[in-house]
Amino acid sequence: MDKTSNNNYPIAAIATPLGIGALAIIRISGFSLESIYYSLTKRKNTLISHKASLCSIYSAINNSKIDSCIIIYYKGPKSFTGEDVIEINCHGGNLIPQMILETLSFMGIKNAAPGEFSLRAFLNNKIDLLQAESLSSLISAKNDLSHSIALKNLSGFFTQQISFLEHELKTLLTILENELNFNENEITFSSKNNILKSLSGVCKTLKKLDNSSAFGSIINSGYRILLLGRPNVGKSSLFNFLLGKNRAIISEVAGTTRDVIEANSEIKNIPVCFVDTAGYWESDDFLEILGIKKTVKEINSADLVLFLDDKDPINEFNNTDLKINPNKLIFVKTKEDTVLINNKSNNFIKISTLKGFGINDLTNQIFEMFKFKNNSGPVITSNRQKNLIKASLKITIQSIDMIKTDLEMDLVVSNIRDILFNLKSLIGKVYEKDVIDDIFNKFCVGK
Repeated sequence: MDKTSNNNYPIAAIATPLGIGALAIIRISGFSLESIYYSLTKRKNTLISHKASLCSIYSAINNSKIDSCIIIYYKGPKSFTGEDVIEINCHGGNLIPQMILETLSFMGIKNAAPGEFSLRAFLNNKIDLLQAESLSSLISAKNDLSHSIALKNLSGFFTQQISFLEHELKTLLTILENELNFNENEITFSSKNNILKSLSGVCKTLKKLDNSSAFGSIINSGYRILLLGRPNVGKSSLFNFLLGKNRAIISEVAGTTRDVIEANSEIKNIPVCFVDTAGYWESDDFLEILGIKKTVKEINSADLVLFLDDKDPINEFNNTDLKINPNKLIFVKTKEDTVLINNKSNNFIKISTLKGFGINDLTNQIFEMFKFKNNSGPVITSNRQKNLIKASLKITIQSIDMIKTDLEMDLVVSNIRDILFNLKSLIGKVYEKDVIDDIFNKFCVGK
């Protein structure tokens, strides 16, 4: 489906959270909204684009005054949606915004669907699909890192990279299609090395993008850090200390934590997800066995395991049948409440959640394991992006192999067309309606 906009009717929605508050913002978008402005304010010839005005708003139902508001008019296409946009800043609460929406409805303005303002921005070429997804990520950002990545992609950084690839492939495709129409004695054909060089450059960029999907997943959900050990060695105490609040139940009774409990946090701006588990031990109790099975499952999916013991964590670990990659394992000796801790020469880290000893040493070691190298390239942040990049990479590698084995060039040309289609789909130059619906329906009303 090609991009077209046929939304000729105006829409309106409240753009701020419903409920009691100091202010509310109501957004209207459509073409030729001047008459809407004049009907609402009863002011003639006072409309200036991109200028805030103090106005009274009147009901179209009974002509009574609703509120005194600040109104900003944006003349299209110099607006977020590319259409005329009016933003009404009124007093908050439930009644006033609702009265304004009712009078707009009475004037024939439709209630906006979730994400419809952003959808119109896309259809009117104000943003592309990558920027639309970045806008959604920005709104739902959970940490500083996800915020900065979303902001970077929203600026068009990701799109620029895809547009560069598209330009390179279009140039190559033009050359190869031209060669298919002539014999070698009629024109000079491109050398195999030059074609391979072009496709190898595309392949290298696609591989970087593909690899960034793991980074994108981390910034959204955080590194999974599993707290593991015998019952009652202080896992839940450390879990709560790291979070700064009580999420896990703390008890002197061994085996209190039977369910997996997790919570998101940050360590020096690195997003993490701490996971508190049932103790790893033999048991005949059915519920405890279920908890232990969940723990084993969590071990396999964890990025880092903190193995805790209040006596000797290394010896205790060696006495289990656990198989954990040493590169994702930190040993922690708990309940060091009576001595001044020195962690410089230990094979494990000593901590006291009661006194707060050793916690900085632990978080510093976690930070050193996970600290990000400077990621200067775009970052994949959605499954849609990941699937299109991965498919494009696969076809590019296949095309390189075709050229190396001297297969028919028309097969390579067909592959390049497929890659270009994927890249156009990524930006939104071509799209399927269900894909668009899936992206924009995730937005809130008013965005």
